[in-house]
Amino acid sequence: MKLHAFVAMPFGKKPGPDGTIIDFNEIYNTLLKPAIEAAGLKVFRADFEQRAGDIKTDMFQE
Repeated sequence: MKLHAFVAMPFGKKPGPDGTIIDFNEIYNTLLKPAIEAAGLKVFRADFEQRAGDIKTDMFQE
């Protein structure tokens, strides 16, 4: 099994502490995912999980 990184983070656009909108999908796609892949890891983002179940179970398992 290839080593992987499990990413649990906000998704979509959400207001930051100062009210500025933060695009978390853009942060993931342009910063986090490329960096993790460049480190030789397979990246897996929690909200891309296709099977039904409790996200907390996935987070603790990972």
